Amino acid sequence: MKELTFEREVLISFSSYLFLLLLIFCTFLTQTSTYSEKKTFADCCVLFLFTEQRSSKYILVETLQTWHDAKNYCRSKNTDLAKVRNTLENDEVYKMLEKASWIGLHRKLWSKWSDQSPATFTNWNKGQPDNTGSSKTSCAAVNTTTGMWWNVACDTEQEFICEKLILSKRRFKLRLQSETDLNDPTAQQQILEQVP
Repeated sequence: MKELTFEREVLISFSSYLFLLLLIFCTFLTQTSTYSEKKTFADCCVLFLFTEQRSSKYILVETLQTWHDAKNYCRSKNTDLAKVRNTLENDEVYKMLEKASWIGLHRKLWSKWSDQSPATFTNWNKGQPDNTGSSKTSCAAVNTTTGMWWNVACDTEQEFICEKLILSKRRFKLRLQSETDLNDPTAQQQILEQVP
């Protein structure tokens, strides 16, 4: 069994409720303050961020299985069939292969991966997908000669690639200076009224 780990992307996400409350609080302060106070409040409202770094671990499973059995196998291991979101990922997957292998794309308009996320990148071989065999469902496999994708009957047994997402988070602290007492029931009520 071969394993390949690589960095995918860095996403910034906000701790929703805390961020929303802080944003509302800063807005409240700037709306209820004089001009000179607004400048001070704006300077003090520093955002609280989480950065989420996503990595993927691709695992080549050298057991021959149908696409649906491969998907079920991956899910039983808390992974899913591999998603390929760009050329870099396609090249990394291609380097692992010795035989044509299933990835997580299937024929339902070729628009979604097995986890139902949108397929925004494709790497079809010329003339593919040809959607042959209307009575058979087609699934995507990566060709070992070219790294291009071919549609193959899903009941064909092939090796496959599972993908496990690895998430790590970092927290940045917020420092907020204000004349307003956040424990004051009036201030708390005004902040809560701003929440949709």
